[in-house]
Amino acid sequence: MLILDALEMYIFDISINQQLAAATIESYQHQLTRYFNYLNDANINKMEKIDKDDIIDYIDSISEVLASSSISHALSTIRSFHSFISSIDESIINPTLRIKIGKSEQHLPKLIAKSDLDKIFASFNDESFEDIFHDCLYEFLYSCGLRVSELTNLTYNDLNLENKIIRIKGKGSKVRYVPLSNLAIKKLHRYEQVRPETKDKHIFIMPSLKQVSRQYVYQSLQTIINENNIRSKYSPHSFRHTYATHLLEGGADLRHVQELLGHSDIATTQIYVHLQTKHLKSAYDQFFLRGKK
Repeated sequence: MLILDALEMYIFDISINQQLAAATIESYQHQLTRYFNYLNDANINKMEKIDKDDIIDYIDSISEVLASSSISHALSTIRSFHSFISSIDESIINPTLRIKIGKSEQHLPKLIAKSDLDKIFASFNDESFEDIFHDCLYEFLYSCGLRVSELTNLTYNDLNLENKIIRIKGKGSKVRYVPLSNLAIKKLHRYEQVRPETKDKHIFIMPSLKQVSRQYVYQSLQTIINENNIRSKYSPHSFRHTYATHLLEGGADLRHVQELLGHSDIATTQIYVHLQTKHLKSAYDQFFLRGKK
């Protein structure tokens, strides 16, 4: 079943059968449109293709943009939509049944395993435009801790290579400054050797001479994951989560990580401390053999 067909049936149900208020219907449509745009970026246009991880990745992507109450409302709307569709077509499983996120529970973001991160970057050669482009693009995404929208909107005016700093215009037009690693600069110089000639000041330019899109970033990552037989499902936002966790594991102060990520509230950054603790507990259980006696 096409997602757009499913939406049409759902809106008909809440409008005609449930007779919800016009404002409520408009709110549901707004929430679902944003959700479907995310799925479309990931090249998902059929209900049968949506699984639990896709929804969790979507919640991840909006977790830093919306208030917790808005996130709860978004998830509630998504649950209602999937519940309705599975009730009229039993062949379509409701993926939200396996999502357990309480109102006060913090959702731990999904990290990229070190072996998978290494595999992704090792898959790029130094010959084709596509690989050189991806190597630079995903290096910036990871080593600068960028949101996808921040990555796609980067321009040369944001670069200060002399001081190895990049200016990021985040949500709400907030500006922050993030260090550029030597490796990121090296990959940028290599990419510039093959970058299409254009007056466009955006750093990441496609062969079509257009700036790279959010949709391209999502779809290219899925292709890379599939081609390299990576079993875990990751989204571009996973690079940002991994960046933050690696900083903390390396000894960075939580306040510094907050500034690098552009979080206005340190409570948002603290979620990575919980994730770090979870990983430490997992390592303890796996390697501290005495504890198993």
